[in-house]
Amino acid sequence: MRYILYLFLFIGTINAQDITLFNDKGYATAYVDDNADIYLWNGTPVAYLVESRYSGPVVIGFNGKFLGWYINGVIYDRQGFPAGAEEHRSNTFHRIPSVKGVKRVSPNKAWPEAVPAIPNLGMNWSYISLGDLLSGGR
Repeated sequence: MRYILYLFLFIGTINAQDITLFNDKGYATAYVDDNADIYLWNGTPVAYLVESRYSGPVVIGFNGKFLGWYINGVIYDRQGFPAGAEEHRSNTFHRIPSVKGVKRVSPNKAWPEAVPAIPNLGMNWSYISLGDLLSGGR
């Protein structure tokens, strides 16, 4: 009976699909798990997605800091420039991702700060890297 339980747990792990986020150079930098938590590629939990009443999904750090918007598979910074994107939403060459780090336990979520009005969205990449943007949520 125990082996059947292990088999179901293993199958459940296979079916879980993380969404990989690539930076402007095409490197896998972060991922979104099925709980809408965002982890750096090394397994460090940094942020989560939450639905905003006015602007759709937004990125909030576990420290409560507003980090940006998540619109159609692209993470935009506070100025409205893309900092990272899902593979099918980016025009950069994507490198084969390395092995993900061990996923660490997510911390408690701090009270989120207010979400600002969404600016005009830019086409050029943000001056801040995806890793740095998300690390602001620790």
